Amino acid sequence: MRSAGSVVAVVVSCVLASGAFAASNPGATKELVAAEEAYRSNVVLGDSVAGKPPTMENVADAQSFYQEALFQAQAAVAANPELAEAHRMLGLILCTAYRAAEVEAEQPEGSEEGEARTVFVLLRGGSECEQGLAELRTAVGLAKSQFGYRVDYAEALLICDDKANSEQQAKEAWKQSLGAPERARCARLLAQIARDAGNTQDEIRWLRELVKYDPENKAASQRLAKLAPTLATAKPKTQNAVAWVEYEAGIDQAGKQKKPVLALFTASWCPTSRKLATESLTDRSVIAESRKFICIRVDTDERQDLSDSHNTHLIPTTLVLNSEGTEVARLVGYYSPEDYVAELETALAATKGTN
Repeated sequence: MRSAGSVVAVVVSCVLASGAFAASNPGATKELVAAEEAYRSNVVLGDSVAGKPPTMENVADAQSFYQEALFQAQAAVAANPELAEAHRMLGLILCTAYRAAEVEAEQPEGSEEGEARTVFVLLRGGSECEQGLAELRTAVGLAKSQFGYRVDYAEALLICDDKANSEQQAKEAWKQSLGAPERARCARLLAQIARDAGNTQDEIRWLRELVKYDPENKAASQRLAKLAPTLATAKPKTQNAVAWVEYEAGIDQAGKQKKPVLALFTASWCPTSRKLATESLTDRSVIAESRKFICIRVDTDERQDLSDSHNTHLIPTTLVLNSEGTEVARLVGYYSPEDYVAELETALAATKGTN
């Protein structure tokens, strides 16, 4: 739907799965894709058994996935030391992947003298976190200086959980975070730190941020109302950001209000998605235009079903749907704020003839 005279401002889109890193550096694709696949398998398995007695098979699988992810990421960094995504993947693996640790437990009652019992536990991050954060900071520097995008490593900072520096790490995570879930998590931690320290003003500040990024958090809202009732009841400043909602709720809302839908399909690991999020979606003209739509943001890693049903395997992809859910426009890749607004205006006009 781009007019012939418009400026072409599309950066190559990220492709899900095996094509995720091809746009950045084709030579690194094989190692990075292998590292990502092993990393995701490791985290899914580790999360599924966290807090439960893991079986030897679980532990062996987690260790295998972790070692494979680590090997492939290290190979990618060695082959491509100037590639931000390679350092980012290695950093994420070291900070957030599960690894198995062998721990010698106390002898069970009734065991023979000298008999030792060895058990395995799953650890996330641990002693390798500092090394992982160093890799992520390298990725941040490369991303900014060479590739023009930001790296989000808020989750890694929070998982590394350095008790002595928890406030500092949470504030650093806040600065680095790009998405609402990460910001809400940072704000929750910083509000609790302020509360424990008896710093009411800081607690109010972070509670306000928490309520902004997690409006369904009733406990935070109630605490804020108790500490600062006038602030808690004030109308939120939603004009400063796109008002995103979940997919199902957004589709239902669009039908009831007879409004068109702007559905953004994105992923945290995609540099083009991050560029769109930080440069265009924060622009005032884009935010103002977004008010004419019900805005839905879909993480393709979490909702593969929606990505498949809407055929959005190139990301970022912005779909414009009419109030009945019929697609009327598809914008793939990066758009400058000016181009994004122009395309949305054209798509909005098209929705009026399809309802």
